[in-house]
Amino acid sequence: MGEFKTSKTMSYIRIIVINVVVLCLILFIIEGIANYVLMAHDVVKHHRLAEQRHTQYDPDLGWVNKPNIYIPDMYGRGVYLKTNSQRFRNNHDFETAVPKGKYRIICSGDSHTLGYGVDNDHTWCISRPYMKSKTTNHKNG
Repeated sequence: MGEFKTSKTMSYIRIIVINVVVLCLILFIIEGIANYVLMAHDVVKHHRLAEQRHTQYDPDLGWVNKPNIYIPDMYGRGVYLKTNSQRFRNNHDFETAVPKGKYRIICSGDSHTLGYGVDNDHTWCISRPYMKSKTTNHKNG
């Protein structure tokens, strides 16, 4: 009878251990699936392209700046992006006429020209020495 009791006890212990292992595996799988679901949610909802905040599609030109956009911390704390009503990256609008004795230069190009990662006052177009003296109405497009 003692052998039967020991055998029965071992059987119960074996069943409990198997149940605990299966439960742990199920919880591990559920946690893994939940992590992937949450990660996918973050990627889809929160990590859209930065450019989508200040550009829109134009069928003739491709992607262009939206007018009158101001994003205070676009590229980090205090690094803003602002466009004027003419869709240029600048802090103010420009008159149509160029002042006498000055030139108007429009910088057009890729993300480096736009000044990806810097504020309006530190784009390469604005920071060129020749831009300060002989030109007016610096435009980044």
